[in-house]
Amino acid sequence: MRVEVLGPIRAVDGAGRDITPDGALQRRLLALLVLRRGRVVPVDTAVDALWPTAAPRDPVAALQNHVFRLRRGLPDGLISSVGEGYRLDPGLVDLDADRLAAATTAGASDPGADAAAEVIDAILARWHGPAYPELADVDDGRAEAVRLDDLRTRAREALVERRLARGETDGLVVELSSLVDAQPGRETPVALLMAALEATGRRADALRAYDDFRRLLGDELGIEPSPALAARHAELLTSGTAPDATPGAPVASDSTPGGVASDPAPGGAAAGHPPSQRRLPAPPTSLVGRDDLVAEVTELAGAHRVVTLVGPGGVGKTRLLFEAGHRLRDACPDRPVVLCELATAVRPTVADVVADALGIDARPGVPLTERIADLLGDAHVALLLDNCEHVVGPAAELVERLVSTCPHVSVLATSRERLRVSGEQVCTVPTLPVGNDGAPAVQLFVDRARAVAPGFEPDEEARACIAEIVRRLDGLPLAIELAAARLHTHDVAEVAAGLDHRFTLLSSGYRTSSRHASLSAAVS
Repeated sequence: MRVEVLGPIRAVDGAGRDITPDGALQRRLLALLVLRRGRVVPVDTAVDALWPTAAPRDPVAALQNHVFRLRRGLPDGLISSVGEGYRLDPGLVDLDADRLAAATTAGASDPGADAAAEVIDAILARWHGPAYPELADVDDGRAEAVRLDDLRTRAREALVERRLARGETDGLVVELSSLVDAQPGRETPVALLMAALEATGRRADALRAYDDFRRLLGDELGIEPSPALAARHAELLTSGTAPDATPGAPVASDSTPGGVASDPAPGGAAAGHPPSQRRLPAPPTSLVGRDDLVAEVTELAGAHRVVTLVGPGGVGKTRLLFEAGHRLRDACPDRPVVLCELATAVRPTVADVVADALGIDARPGVPLTERIADLLGDAHVALLLDNCEHVVGPAAELVERLVSTCPHVSVLATSRERLRVSGEQVCTVPTLPVGNDGAPAVQLFVDRARAVAPGFEPDEEARACIAEIVRRLDGLPLAIELAAARLHTHDVAEVAAGLDHRFTLLSSGYRTSSRHASLSAAVS
């Protein structure tokens, strides 16, 4: 069965007939099974995806009904029942996203380059809207849509590179200018634009394109373009074309902002340039009741190669990670501290997230984990891996590989369970002490309450009520912050009374973080 997910899902059988399910829920179910093809989709996961807000009275029976109707319209054997879930056989599916990825990795000089270019052209021509729109409110679906949107950019770059290699420059400058405007911080479109401008005799404009990009990186991120692009700029300044270069050929590396050059000098990143320091988030709120713990974590991270901060959702692991990261960077300014956010990663993309944070691009035929390890080499780098619990297996495999092959790479991770890798030091992040009205949990509530209710000064009775609130919330920082935010519309006594229905009450969190939007989201 041929399946298209780059835009609204569409299924076509071997005879070319459209067999896309008519029902919205069945299309959503098919999209979920295709997204996780080859892996079992548990019943609970499928139910949550089909009915994210209000499930039917008997969700398991309703799911079985939709699976039955879906199977009836698809090829036999495509969807099988496995244990407490369902699995789609990846060997029976020809996916447009997979074909696009394969065509994009084909080199411009490969024998099948022309055929690959035709595949890319055809797929991009019919790609309208985001990928997996049926799963726009599912974390895995959103993460995959983001990954595939990046694939679309790389596919456009691959087409342009092949046209440049053939000496076809008509319309390239306009197309590349549009791509640079759409991806202002991405280096490859700038390198290609410089090559296209040079190939059309516009060397001054090529130099200007580099200068604009260099200023953008400097103003927004405080870094410089990759050594490869800087070298190409130097060649343009002196002679316009390197003696051994093909006119119009782009540079080979793709270094994202804050990353390393894709092809450093022999011997790994340390022989060339180590990763630039991608800016760590600067939390806008104070860290309450964690001074001793931050000092302990920083000391552990300085003494051991792998340290994992373990604790339940909402206990403040990420906030602690950022603070420790800043202290590690301050203690050793020459060592890059690189943040890798894994909350939206799915199992095949852990290495992609880390490579993107480091500015390392993929190479055909080379496993990405191996490429990351090779390019880091002897470089001194501290990796901060946040939210490993979503992908704990692949994250552990990557950490194991890096610490065993890169002697100066250290890892500080957060997870709801330990990674279980060799040499791992586990630091359990506790909830805040509750105690009396001077306890850290009470201090946190008051501090966050003042953000939504300026001038908030609780009297003795209110402080006693706050102490009871934080006790009932077990000192969990996220729950306390969500409760304090309710003082925008409630008083302290009303918040205390509302804790009998805490999942309803604690639902006005951060708009910009789905995991911290509510207590229910954190539990999910």
